Amino acid sequence: MIRFPHLAATLISLGCMPHAMAAQYLAVPATPQAAMVSPQAAAAIASHIAQQIQPCANRQIKPGPGAERIRVVVHVRLNRDGSLIGDPEVAGYDGVDDSNRGYLDRVKNNAVATFRDCTPIRGLPQEYYDVPHGWSDLKMRYKLPG
Repeated sequence: MIRFPHLAATLISLGCMPHAMAAQYLAVPATPQAAMVSPQAAAAIASHIAQQIQPCANRQIKPGPGAERIRVVVHVRLNRDGSLIGDPEVAGYDGVDDSNRGYLDRVKNNAVATFRDCTPIRGLPQEYYDVPHGWSDLKMRYKLPG
């Protein structure tokens, strides 16, 4: 697992668990005949995205006790220049219990804001844009520090 102070980037398919706040990389396959992104390249892309998203993640404020246990999956679609295609969408979440349920909407909003406010993502390899496991269509996992 690649670790940052509050953001770790790993491949979801490798089954790595995030440490504090995480963006985990998962891409939607594009065309079956295209060359696939190697696990090493995918991990490098995930790390690159995480490093650029980290400053916006650091600005998010924990809404209350237990909110750091909520994990939100954000669906992000990117143009070739790294800018967003539409707003990021919440694709799922977990870690919600009776003690933190009241913070769910705020954590979801924080997750969307983190990705919306820190795009475009610069320096992504164009050859891996629209291929299976490429970076044009991602699901990233967000978790508050703590």
